Amino acid sequence: MDPVLFINPPLADSSQTRNFLPPTSLLYLAGTLKASGFAARLLDLNLERPWQHAGDTAADRLASAVHQAIAETRPGLIGITCAFAGQFPRVRQLAAWCKAAAPDTPVVLGGTHPTLFPAEILRHCPAVDFIVIGEGETQLRELVAHLATGGAAPLPADGFAYRDHGEIVVHPKTRFAADLDALPSPDYGLIRFPDYQRDVSAWYNPHGLPMPMAMPLVTSRSCPHRCPFCSMWLVMGPRFRARSAIHVADEIQLLMEEHGQHFFYVMDDNFTFDKARILTLAEEVLRRGLRFQFMTPNGLNVRTLDRETVDALAAMGAIRITLAIESGSDFIRNHIMRKGLPRERIFRAMDNLRRYPHIQVMGFFIMGMPEETAATLEETVQLLDEIQLDGFQIFPVTPYPGTALFAQCLRDNLFLMEMDLPSLWEMDWLGYFSMRFFIKPYAMTIDELAACKERFDALASAASQRLAMRFSPGRAESPRPGPIAL
Repeated sequence: MDPVLFINPPLADSSQTRNFLPPTSLLYLAGTLKASGFAARLLDLNLERPWQHAGDTAADRLASAVHQAIAETRPGLIGITCAFAGQFPRVRQLAAWCKAAAPDTPVVLGGTHPTLFPAEILRHCPAVDFIVIGEGETQLRELVAHLATGGAAPLPADGFAYRDHGEIVVHPKTRFAADLDALPSPDYGLIRFPDYQRDVSAWYNPHGLPMPMAMPLVTSRSCPHRCPFCSMWLVMGPRFRARSAIHVADEIQLLMEEHGQHFFYVMDDNFTFDKARILTLAEEVLRRGLRFQFMTPNGLNVRTLDRETVDALAAMGAIRITLAIESGSDFIRNHIMRKGLPRERIFRAMDNLRRYPHIQVMGFFIMGMPEETAATLEETVQLLDEIQLDGFQIFPVTPYPGTALFAQCLRDNLFLMEMDLPSLWEMDWLGYFSMRFFIKPYAMTIDELAACKERFDALASAASQRLAMRFSPGRAESPRPGPIAL
């Protein structure tokens, strides 16, 4: 079969960051195909930097890159990922360009947004032929085998959607990879690492290591918790699964020795969920003499950050830890969000982290839950004043389709915009880290909510100034702890 062409769409136009990373999910899929004897190519449209060009010029550059990649690759299948709703208008356009350039080449979509709306997308988007639902290694391998055998091998029967003589067939995702170590490694040969390098002279580098770029690292999948505002488990499955410590250390060592990477973004939502794994990973990193630095940009479960775990993170090279605190109100955080996070555990985690002055401690918060009040938001202000984070972000709550929060807001008519359910699949109002308000709390006006947001923004700005004063690019290396004793 001709190669599979993977296309990574550019960040949504509304994105606040241009700090794009190598597309790990596509590299995993490519690694799966490679292990099965199939070839793949990658077109990362972020490398076109469309945000540097206005209007039609940006679109023309993207269209030209797509046409050129198709002409050079002559793919047997085109796969496009769509991580969030804000990307979908661009993804839909990409699919149309692909069909225009190669009418006989099937197009498959994957990612969070297609997982939530497979039938609707197939019904309204003729340029899309297949949709992979949830984590996609197995389905993609089976789809490619089906195409390579001219239809002799069956189409995937789990986590897959397609048209059959005009009828839309959707097989929900019920089976997820049980052993992540058994999955083929990402195919790093598909990217040129220098393409992702940038000016890092101002980056925080307390250990003075080479840091040409940030490399994403995924060591676990899914989450055992059911926060009412989170839809991640709908895509990644209901059960937490993790790669072994040895497997993770092997990948880190490969990226360091073969690709010169010494700075990682650990992208897990539950990196520290399994304490024994973290302690073993720290021991393995120290035993091998691997020196690198890492951050946890997706946030860590605060309850997991006991003294031993924090010691292990510091020993491995943590330089920034983000805490998923979510709210300073015990009522909102635990009764409404169901975080199960007592206030004293927040302070205990902060004490454990502050034992390492070189580790920046950040926080994530959510405001505007339906039950939010001026008093509960004031509790968040008080908590921020007490724990003195090095920085934090507070986001208006987003009710993602498929979550308990979405059902609640729909039931109680809390949405600020008209909610046209049949058109939900094409709405791009669920932006990437959007700062818009989507719902109105029961007991607050939008003006009151906006005033609180301005106050939080001022506090965040003050924290950023403190951060700039505490840390500098030339800061001397802090001592690393010795081996961890289990």
